[in-house]
Amino acid sequence: MSAHTVRILIWFRAQDGDVSGTEGIERGYATMREELRDRPGLIGSELLRSAEEPDRFAVLSEWESMSDFVAWQREPGHDDDTAPMDAFLDTGRPGGRYADVFVVTAKG
Repeated sequence: MSAHTVRILIWFRAQDGDVSGTEGIERGYATMREELRDRPGLIGSELLRSAEEPDRFAVLSEWESMSDFVAWQREPGHDDDTAPMDAFLDTGRPGGRYADVFVVTAKG
């Protein structure tokens, strides 16, 4: 099986739905992005804000392969890398799932 790029989508929400408090998410993402700079296998990431619900955000990251992503998850510093965003995880999503992992199977 050949390696496919992987995209990770992690959902965030301003605390208590406070749209004015979204600066914390933006600052947290900027800090996390710096921590992840030059991480082996990380192609890049983006902070996305909902056009319909401005207190909701997502971080979309792209990795060269699932093995690169899993290797980073298993590193001792993984929790430190993601800590700036932990307070904003949207655990209120269905089933409490705040992250989705996608394997890129086709591009156009």
